[in-house]
Amino acid sequence: MKDTMYTLTLNEKQADVLNHALELFSRLKAGQLQELWHLCATGKQDRQEFEDIASKLKTCLFPELTASGSHGVGQGTFHGDDRGDVAWDLHEVVRHRLAWSRAGNPSHRDYKKMLGHNYDKPTSWSGEPLAEMVEVKRKLSDTVVVGKCPECKMSWHLCLCKHEEL
Repeated sequence: MKDTMYTLTLNEKQADVLNHALELFSRLKAGQLQELWHLCATGKQDRQEFEDIASKLKTCLFPELTASGSHGVGQGTFHGDDRGDVAWDLHEVVRHRLAWSRAGNPSHRDYKKMLGHNYDKPTSWSGEPLAEMVEVKRKLSDTVVVGKCPECKMSWHLCLCKHEEL
């Protein structure tokens, strides 16, 4: 199973959502429950009530941590579970690729314009080989269009008509 590899093709918005989900998962596994506030708060909630509940939850789930403490990435498994570190590795790879793509994929890093860790080479904190993410250009014919075929009136994924381009 270790030798099995997968390919997942995403658009920029999907990659951005995946990046944030991986970061959140990793931070929650590390005990950083305040990240739930950043994810869910709309401004109508009581921040102090959230902090009180999160503190109790943290004490229950992570009794070894102080109120302000958290596990960090790369510190090994948490109760035999290294998924937080694997998620952080994936987050670093996706974050890095998106940053370079958004910068126009220059041949070298311009430190005057490309500040921050987003441009740093990803590190494997989990010990797993780092995933690879490359930017690909897609043809219109590779795109699945939501809707119906004008000829047979079937959904595009069920259409049996022969189309050159969608």
